[in-house]
Amino acid sequence: FKNVQRAGSVSFIASQVTVPDANGLRNLADIWKQKELSDVLVLVATIGEKVSLLVASKSLDVKAGNLVKELVPFVDGRGGGKPDMAMAGGSNAAGIPELLTAVAEKLG
Repeated sequence: FKNVQRAGSVSFIASQVTVPDANGLRNLADIWKQKELSDVLVLVATIGEKVSLLVASKSLDVKAGNLVKELVPFVDGRGGGKPDMAMAGGSNAAGIPELLTAVAEKLG
C-alpha cells in the first residue's frame, strides 16, 4: 500500500495487484481498512482472463459503488456495491493503466 495520492481533499491509493482470486482483493481491503492509510482504495487485478476491480471508501464524499461504475468501463465490465465497498469484473486488461490514471480525475 504505497503511493498515497491526493485528489482535492481526498487521499487515495490506486494500484494493480497480484492475487489468486477476488477474495485476495477483499483481504487486501480489510488490511487497508485497519491501517487507515487513505480515504479511498482502488485495487485492480488480472485473475485468469478476467479483470477484477475493488473500490473501498472511508470518505463520506466518495461512494465506492459510484466510483466503481465510473471506472469499470475502462476494462469493459460492470459492477457495483455499497458506499463503503464495491466490486466489478471486466474483460479488457489492456484498460488497466488508463483506469488507474483516471482515478484522480474521477475523485478530483
